Amino acid sequence: TDPDEQKENPPEGYVGYKDPITLSINSVRPLALDSLFHLIILERRILSREPIQGKESRFNILKPVLEDKLDKSKEPSWAVHSIFGKWVSYLYFIDSEWVSNHIPYIFPETAELEKYFLAAWEYYITTEPVSELFSLIRPKYSKAIHNLSQGKQLASYINVETHLASHILLDYFWQQYNLTSPDEKNLLGLFFSVCDQESRGKLIWTLWKYVEAMDDEEKLKEWSKIREIWKWRTNEFVLSGYSNEFHSEFQWLSYILLEVPKIEGTISRLISFLDPMITFADDHLVWRNLERYLSNQVESEPEQAIKFYRLMHERVKTPEYGIFSYGEESDKIIFTATKVKRTL
Repeated sequence: TDPDEQKENPPEGYVGYKDPITLSINSVRPLALDSLFHLIILERRILSREPIQGKESRFNILKPVLEDKLDKSKEPSWAVHSIFGKWVSYLYFIDSEWVSNHIPYIFPETAELEKYFLAAWEYYITTEPVSELFSLIRPKYSKAIHNLSQGKQLASYINVETHLASHILLDYFWQQYNLTSPDEKNLLGLFFSVCDQESRGKLIWTLWKYVEAMDDEEKLKEWSKIREIWKWRTNEFVLSGYSNEFHSEFQWLSYILLEVPKIEGTISRLISFLDPMITFADDHLVWRNLERYLSNQVESEPEQAIKFYRLMHERVKTPEYGIFSYGEESDKIIFTATKVKRTL
């Protein structure tokens, strides 16, 4: 089917409602544009291996067609427009100047064209970010963060929060910046200042999955940056008066605790992070992760481990399920510490 005004705006409950991305994979013109981009990329790869003297690239030939597609008076379909978001990173490698000149049309910011921004943006953030392009469209990320905080998003299958979080975390790891500075570079600071606690928790979940996927060497290399995020969120929690709004963040920070490089993960090094985390240890997941961490440390730090474990019991009066659940980790903490104590 070919998108028209009625098909592009199906009623609520129908496939494609407020979802140009789903419409784009079920309509002729978006599929045709998608195929065109596939062809452009394929030709680029072939010519990079086997250059043909005097051959003009297909992309140069097709630029007027693409510019017509970006002209909303000629192509009003937001399903078609979403395809530009899917391919903009690839096009940047082919012709960065053309992409730079057309960013205002691919991601328009005027109120009347806002739906086209959303259509292209939500497809774009499913792709791998490119550092050079990221720097060029940094203000668009700021707009996207504000959109998220205001609930301005499509009804697509795309998880906007985690994809956006992944992009801005990668940017931070590419070029670490001051997390407390109001500088426009500080996208993490903006995200945490305007988004709700659920979105903030999802960003920390994304950070955890990012760290979990690292090998030991990479974790050690990136630990200072990870630690800065953790330190910043802990400081903000303390400054808030230990607000319960940080619960989701600390739940996922407790998983990052299990990924800390061994040389950096001693109780003495992490105590300033561990102590505030006890506030949420009535959450079964936080409690279990603290136990797992202590069971890993008890052989090398028996006294510190058992002291902290006792502190957890003193501060947590009402566990999530009404009783403390003990298992292998708790046995290891207690029996190892007791055994070492007797040999002193």
